[in-house]
Amino acid sequence: MNWRAILYVLLFYFASEVIPQYRFPVHEVDSCPKNRSEWNTAGARLNCSYDENNTLQYLCIPNEYITTLLEFCYDRTIEFGEKGNCLLLYPPGNPIQVSCTTFRVGCPDQDYLSSDIFNCK
Repeated sequence: MNWRAILYVLLFYFASEVIPQYRFPVHEVDSCPKNRSEWNTAGARLNCSYDENNTLQYLCIPNEYITTLLEFCYDRTIEFGEKGNCLLLYPPGNPIQVSCTTFRVGCPDQDYLSSDIFNCK
C-alpha cells in the first residue's frame, strides 16, 4: 500500500471529530464521496456494515442546518429518497427528507436510494 494513502487515512481518522449529539459516531467532513468507489472506500474506513438488503450503511449528508457535511455508519436500513428532496441529519440520528427544489444544484430529479446520493448532481 502507498505510504501517502496510509498517512492520509490516519490523518483523516484522527483529525475528524465525533459529534456527541447523535446515537452513533458522526464525523464532520469537508466533502462527501463523489462516486461509488469513493463511497465504498469511506464506508470501509469507518468500518460500516451492510443492511439486510446488502446495502452499505455508510451515509454522508448535511446536518439539519446545512452548515456542515456529516459522514457516519447508519444504524438502520438504508431508505429511498424522493425526487425533489434531500436528506439532512437531525439529532439523535434521523435522516429527514426536506424539499430542495430551490437549490441551484444537487437536488435529485428522480427517486434514489440514500446510499446512492452521490449520483445527485
